[in-house]
Amino acid sequence: MTLGCTKSETNLIYFLYEIEPEFVDSRFFFAAARKRGYIHNLPLNNRFPIHPLPPRTIFEALPETRKWWPSWDTREQLNCILTCVGSAQLTDGLKSATENCEGKPNPHVIKHVINQCKKWNLVLTGKNRLAPLEPNEIEKIMGYPHNHTRGVSRIERYKGLGNAFQVDTVAYQLSVLKDLYPDGMNVLSLFSGIGGAEVALDRLGIRMNNVVSVEKSSVCRRARRDVYQIKGVDQVLWRV
Repeated sequence: MTLGCTKSETNLIYFLYEIEPEFVDSRFFFAAARKRGYIHNLPLNNRFPIHPLPPRTIFEALPETRKWWPSWDTREQLNCILTCVGSAQLTDGLKSATENCEGKPNPHVIKHVINQCKKWNLVLTGKNRLAPLEPNEIEKIMGYPHNHTRGVSRIERYKGLGNAFQVDTVAYQLSVLKDLYPDGMNVLSLFSGIGGAEVALDRLGIRMNNVVSVEKSSVCRRARRDVYQIKGVDQVLWRV
């Protein structure tokens, strides 16, 4: 799961006091692929995943799509979660392109449709009907509680989720803290977003006694505030 360093990554290490980032492809942890570098000094041994394990394929995450999935669409995983979604004009155009073909579309049409599906994470919701993921579906795939981002506009929900940590991926990195802090820990969270790291700590069973959170987005702060209230954090200090 750790990838080799490129020249630019080696230069990055120089400015990180020789701490080598751990580059992880999140396809090992959930149904979308996203290569990211995690800069940390945590132990690499005795890490463990959250159970139950999250869905790791499109059909595991969205089983209702299997009924409509064409044999020529060989995708098994989604692309990295985006901060925006494809337009209705796009999906209508793709629907027309496949409907106008008798039987299996020609290779040119298939290539075009698949490329757009990968770019915008489109899934089948009916015969020849493609649609972007709904916010609740993304929450499920990303490992967040149901309706974690509910209460704001769809655009803001997509933006928050697209910029967020995938919970199961970051939880694997943080799992070594469970034995180190059996009585809980204090947390300083910078650029907190919708709280992926804090959700990961909670799902690992690591109590957050006190949290200092720095996040300028009121939308993101709202999503995380509810989690802290539910989980019984002793004190939360917000900084914008």
